[in-house]
Amino acid sequence: MNRTSLSLLALLAACQSTSSEGEESISELARAGEFEAALARAEEQAEDAPDDAYAQDVKRMAQVAVLMDTGRRAHYDGELDVALSKFFMANELAPGHPVVGEWIEKTLRDLTEETLAQASRATIEGDLERAEELFERVLVFDPESQGAKDGLGRVLLLTNHRKGMSEEYYKEGLRSMREYWLGQAGTQFAAMEKYAPEDERAGFRRDQVGSLLAQDRVLMAQELEERELFHAARNEYRIALLIDPENEEAVRGFGRMDREVEAFAKLSEAEQAQLRGNLDAAEAAVVEGAELTDAQRPEFMAAKIDIDEARAEVLYQAGLDAEADGRYLEAVAKFDELLQGTGNYRDAAARRKTATDFIKLATRLYDEAANAQDPAVRRSKLEQIMVFWPEYRDVEELLKTQP
Repeated sequence: MNRTSLSLLALLAACQSTSSEGEESISELARAGEFEAALARAEEQAEDAPDDAYAQDVKRMAQVAVLMDTGRRAHYDGELDVALSKFFMANELAPGHPVVGEWIEKTLRDLTEETLAQASRATIEGDLERAEELFERVLVFDPESQGAKDGLGRVLLLTNHRKGMSEEYYKEGLRSMREYWLGQAGTQFAAMEKYAPEDERAGFRRDQVGSLLAQDRVLMAQELEERELFHAARNEYRIALLIDPENEEAVRGFGRMDREVEAFAKLSEAEQAQLRGNLDAAEAAVVEGAELTDAQRPEFMAAKIDIDEARAEVLYQAGLDAEADGRYLEAVAKFDELLQGTGNYRDAAARRKTATDFIKLATRLYDEAANAQDPAVRRSKLEQIMVFWPEYRDVEELLKTQP
């Protein structure tokens, strides 16, 4: 039996007893690596004794063993996300169990290394958006990962550079971060902290350098924010937080710019939806974005006006089409809806009056035809309706029966 199987079997050890045939069977199944079967037997045992706390513990640990076995297999297959989710589920059932903890730590370590490698490849390939996402993910797994901080800082600077920032800005940013993260002073301070922990000067100097550098990035972010370069400002605030997570101005600024960037994305989403003719989706995006922004309110007001104008134009054209096709009732309905929303729009009021006049005329001629005693007069009235509204009621059928 390999070490992993022994570890999984150990999950059941605390709940085993050689005095019970059922428990021996569970142990034997687990020893053979048949954890699903062991769980099935444990569930039967727990169902037969619902008030037996011991039987319930055996069932719980058998569930943990199954989750651990599934997670282990996923880990070996390279499905680290799946593995981690299984181990976390196991940890909920057996909090603090050393076997579970070991596998969580191992998987997090492997997932961190794999994600960091993926982020580096994405950076080399020029997929900066993907690289940023992956480096941020590494920092979720390991908030102290220096490789992720360094890589993310470079990606954010390069993103800003691509968006029009100068070459000097990019080089200055890289130089500043390198001096802090990789430079001689930082290395010496870190070594001094390690080998002389009682000497508080190293930590103080390192914190001081970090605070100054972070504040420098905050000033750059504020300048970009004033220029309404929200995405670039967000990136600078994020760099400041990589250096000094406690910088309050950076914390507030990053949150503020994160909302502005999301709002800007909603503007783009609205524009695309409007181009596709989906005005409801465009309006929904504008409403959502307007709730996020403080700095881009004029842009959202303009976008809302554009959508209202587009919606009005759609109704106007629908009214024109209905009018041209002799569907006067529909035309009046479209023009009414348009005028209720706008008060006035181009010649919609005059168009509505024309359509309404045709409806009144058709109604009058139809009534006169119905009341006419002379067949020739009746036919004349119906034929007049046919000239401008052939589909009106049953005019066409009535004419076929007229002499």
